[in-house]
Amino acid sequence: MMKKLLLLLLAASVLTGCAKSSNINDRSDAHGEPHFYGLNARVYGDGLTYSAGGTSYCLDFETMEKMPLCARPNCTHTSSSCLAINAKNGVIHDGYVYYFTSYYGPEETKEGKPVFKMDSKLMRASLETSEIELVCSFTDSIPHSEETLVIDGDTLYFNAYDPAPDMDKAGGISYSNGEGYAYLCSVDLNSGEYTNYGVICCEEDYDGRKSARVYMIGADNGRIYMDYQFTKDETGSFTHYNFEFDLESKEYSRGQLPAGICADKGVYVWLDDADDELHVVTNGKDNVISYVNYSNSGTVFNNKLFVAGNWIDLSDMTMHRLAANKSVVAYYNGSYITNENNRFEKLTEEELLALDN
Repeated sequence: MMKKLLLLLLAASVLTGCAKSSNINDRSDAHGEPHFYGLNARVYGDGLTYSAGGTSYCLDFETMEKMPLCARPNCTHTSSSCLAINAKNGVIHDGYVYYFTSYYGPEETKEGKPVFKMDSKLMRASLETSEIELVCSFTDSIPHSEETLVIDGDTLYFNAYDPAPDMDKAGGISYSNGEGYAYLCSVDLNSGEYTNYGVICCEEDYDGRKSARVYMIGADNGRIYMDYQFTKDETGSFTHYNFEFDLESKEYSRGQLPAGICADKGVYVWLDDADDELHVVTNGKDNVISYVNYSNSGTVFNNKLFVAGNWIDLSDMTMHRLAANKSVVAYYNGSYITNENNRFEKLTEEELLALDN
């Protein structure tokens, strides 16, 4: 009888998905800074969300159990009406999961001439019911929702772009996927008000900005830090600049440091790939570390910088081994949450140190 009861409880926990996370207040981290949602895994309070095989899941840090991101009883998580199928790259905030949808491309008009249209939406669903509703829609940009996001208070910030389509003499429309005019945008999650803060550009009279893209590397000290990339010549090679967005003044500025891979908890990190050097800037000092790997992201937890299969002790800037494809995505109750191809593991301090042997 006891075994049967345990099986019923387990089934109930799977069917209700992440509903228990609805009480999490994850408006900001312990430092009062904006909450940065990194690549692939979206960390909130005591768990994270991620997508795999077309389905979105949440992982509970306490139990390390994964569940489909859906609270509908008896849902099979296979139909198009299921939240776990709809909510790609979702972020959990204040009892809801938020996610973007977008459509863009040429459309025929009654006059027979095609026009380029964009239709983007921010959706949300209650973690308790999985009922989906529209927060806002906008037609001037396409969100880079698969990359990085920031929530400051109740405002969601995200990078987006306009593909800058060109029409040839025959009326055909060509455009790029993922690049064009690069923007930072926001949505007030209470009112649904959408704001586009304009083109991020370092050379206003240069048409190469039509081939730009941008993504956030972190949020710290009241600023969002972004890696702005654009082509300067016909070779197609990218130039990278560090752009910052002041969350109080709502203005862009060109950063003095090179484009980075991480900005968090008073640490700014940039990679000199040509000279195999990692620059870790903290407390006004540029610490240069020999580094032969490539990385476009990093995380800071418990005074350690985790980057591309390694970690750096920020107290003495020594390099330590993690594992080739393993990354640390969170620090919870004295343990490190690692991710390796969507296989999550919880490591104690001793287990983390043992990987360096």
